[in-house]
Amino acid sequence: MRAAFGARVEEPELLEGGVAWRCGDVVLKPAANTAEAAWVAQALDL
Repeated sequence: MRAAFGARVEEPELLEGGVAWRCGDVVLKPAANTAEAAWVAQALDL
């Protein structure tokens, strides 16, 4: 999954609170609302 977001080399680091991971400059957080996540992904697609 990290590679899909451009975080191939860095090892994930669990952030305080345990709801997101940092991989270098990228922060990964699970989506609670799949419809909202799909909209954000489409809106931010460059």
